[in-house]
Amino acid sequence: MSHPLPKLLLHLLQLLLQTSFTCNIIDNFLEAVLSLPTLFPRAPALCAFGPIDNKTSRTLALRCRFKEDTLTFGSLSVLKHLLPRLTEAWHSMRPDLVETVKLLLGEHNLGVRKALAELIVVMASHCYLVGPSGELFIEYLVHNSALSDMETLDNSKGSFYSSTGYYPFPNKKVEVNVVPVSPSELRATCEKGLLLITITIPEMEHVLWPFLLKMIIPRVYTGAVATVCRCISEICRHRSSQSTLMLSECKARSDVPLPEELFARLVVLLHNPLAREQLSTQILMVLSCMAPLLPRNINLFLQDEIPKMKAYVSDTEDLKQNPLYQETWDDMIINFLAESLDVIQDVDWVLSLGNAFAKQYELYSSDDEHSALLHRCLGILLQKVHDRTYVQDKIDLMYEQANIANPTNRLGLAKSMGLVAASHLDTVLEKLKDILDNVGQTIFQRILSFFSDKTKMEESDDIHAALALMYGYAAKYAPSTVIEARIDALVGTDMLSRLLHVRHPTAKQAVITAIDLLGKAVIGAAETGISFPLLKRDQLLDYILTLMGRDNDDGFPESSLELMHTQSLALCACTTLVSVEPKLTTDTRNVVMKATLGFFALPNDPSDVIDPLIGNLVKLLCTILVTR
Repeated sequence: MSHPLPKLLLHLLQLLLQTSFTCNIIDNFLEAVLSLPTLFPRAPALCAFGPIDNKTSRTLALRCRFKEDTLTFGSLSVLKHLLPRLTEAWHSMRPDLVETVKLLLGEHNLGVRKALAELIVVMASHCYLVGPSGELFIEYLVHNSALSDMETLDNSKGSFYSSTGYYPFPNKKVEVNVVPVSPSELRATCEKGLLLITITIPEMEHVLWPFLLKMIIPRVYTGAVATVCRCISEICRHRSSQSTLMLSECKARSDVPLPEELFARLVVLLHNPLAREQLSTQILMVLSCMAPLLPRNINLFLQDEIPKMKAYVSDTEDLKQNPLYQETWDDMIINFLAESLDVIQDVDWVLSLGNAFAKQYELYSSDDEHSALLHRCLGILLQKVHDRTYVQDKIDLMYEQANIANPTNRLGLAKSMGLVAASHLDTVLEKLKDILDNVGQTIFQRILSFFSDKTKMEESDDIHAALALMYGYAAKYAPSTVIEARIDALVGTDMLSRLLHVRHPTAKQAVITAIDLLGKAVIGAAETGISFPLLKRDQLLDYILTLMGRDNDDGFPESSLELMHTQSLALCACTTLVSVEPKLTTDTRNVVMKATLGFFALPNDPSDVIDPLIGNLVKLLCTILVTR
């Protein structure tokens, strides 16, 4: 005679399915029922009922499609609990379940999305994820792994745009969350789910590879790249003896990004060594795994360089103690890319990589620091290219894509132009002259713009600041053998003076930095045995002293801290110019000392600003004494 408890429990489940049950009730009910065999070995569990009838299972699937969040969440919870225990009984239900899950991919409620992600992981463990639908569900996990902590709950954020289509959740009634699930909780669930699928379900490898490579490029999945890279590394580790087969699988699919596209994306995403989930380390591991996809002669280089870079970012707490860690790391990335290109020595591949960098500007906002690094990556690549037309096209593109109103982006553009100038100085100078000529504003026009349109004056300041920095970095990186004539042309023809009529504090700082770089270029040339005097050096000193003064009529509010930062930069630039030939005349020395000695009277606070300024002043005075 059959035990009455299974029938009673099944009847209770059916009653819950027919009412607007809450998620907590159904979850607690299932947990209690499914724990019966453990708590009471002689008590029959729900899975001992025998097959749940098709009517009940179809009711579960149908209720997932209802508009109410509570019904959807509860049904997903039931399916998540029962599917592992009733796999054989529900074999015929697989198509219905897969279609039901597809309909929910556009769900915006975070609690339902979390339950759906958990169900997808359970489905993967029982071989439900196959073919295109399997890839679609994996992409859904990636999509939610990329959530930011500030994710909102409107419908546009909830809609899921996959590589194969758009999955909205139409006519959805916005309700209070079924359970209090935050974006970080949903993200963590999906990240763990992806790793579980990758590490513990070998049957999923044929779905994950090479499909996961497609998840690296899209901008919307940027936040999930660390997890995606970790999954790819695990797959490569599992299949380390099958590199040839993995390569052929990539080549067999036309929808997988080219190796150079992946390489370009990953190199730029290395930028932030403090990003969550050890992003830089995970990317470096994938770059190492990608060696079979790249030109053959890069393999040994990657084996040698990647461990060094991983060591630098391994201790994030130690990194934070170094105020220059970001600058150092970005320089390491550029050096890594430069040496990679030297090793590859494949002209066509390098040009293709340059095209990939150029196309990926759309992946970053113009105020994103990654965009500034992208400028530099493209700049170092153009340094290795001999096709002048190709170089011209790409520097035109760089300038068009740059946000010169953003100081970080402006600096990245300037450094990039300097890198290009190392091999194509005249091409870069032609571009800069063209930009300067197109600004087309005389001093009188700028005065008029102050009264007519302040915005136009700010835009003009941004252009002049960018130009000044680009000229400065072009001088810094240009070959010493040709720099003398170019600096003479820049300074001797008063072209630089056209950049001096800036009013915004950051624009003034940019021009001062540019003059400092010009002086350092002369010093650098002298260190290589090519000595020459800097024409109109005294005039450049006068420019700096003018720029570091307060101009109360410039129309821009300038805080005392901002002014002192400008003055500190000016003192450094003066020190550089005092160090070059010809020696200072007595009159010039007196002018410089008169303009700077008053800084000793500044108050001691704030010390983080005053101390560097006084230190730079002392260094300037010592340099004046040494070079008399």
